[in-house]
Amino acid sequence: MLPEFYMPIAKGGLLPGNLHFYRIHARRGDLQDEESKDVKEERDQVIVTDTLDLAQGSGHYCRLTLDSLGKVDSITYLGGEALQVESLWSLVGLSETFLNHLYQRWRDQDIPDIVEFLADEWATALFHDRFMDFCHEIKLEMLGSDEVKQIINSALENVNVKEGLSRTLLAEIRQQLPKDSVKAIQDHLLEYLQENTNHLKTYFQAWQWEDSGRK
Repeated sequence: MLPEFYMPIAKGGLLPGNLHFYRIHARRGDLQDEESKDVKEERDQVIVTDTLDLAQGSGHYCRLTLDSLGKVDSITYLGGEALQVESLWSLVGLSETFLNHLYQRWRDQDIPDIVEFLADEWATALFHDRFMDFCHEIKLEMLGSDEVKQIINSALENVNVKEGLSRTLLAEIRQQLPKDSVKAIQDHLLEYLQENTNHLKTYFQAWQWEDSGRK
């Protein structure tokens, strides 16, 4: 039996006009029928920014889709600037909330260029090589809480199997999370930033305020 791929799939190339093209998308089941594909497309949220100037060879075209759970499902890029494919690849599968509420801010016309937005200093932590370990620790923290499991199981009892989960349901679950669990996640974030301060110098933390006050 052949092994199944589960990591994001990336394609890329150099097009005429020195344009760099990248396409990264999440792994999908081969048995997905046409009807389910249509349903998926209706649920996807699509974000597009286009600052590409072919005459000048500047700017970027970027198309990013979010699935029904609010996770990054695909990224398409076209531009004269060569990007690190590994960085784009690491974004696929992340919750949109990790991306500073990208969809809402784009919808409010606060983000003219996705590439420039993600290249800003606030996003440095997302591309750190230990960021996925941090996400894994959060998952383990949530799975280890009986109270969180009960909240999730209760919410799933009324879920229509054909329709699947929705962003609204996920938001309701987040609002019901115990304060202790939320505090634990926040503590993990602070630990992650503190342990990697040498690489993540743009994030100013509470203990640094205290140290600066002593001086």
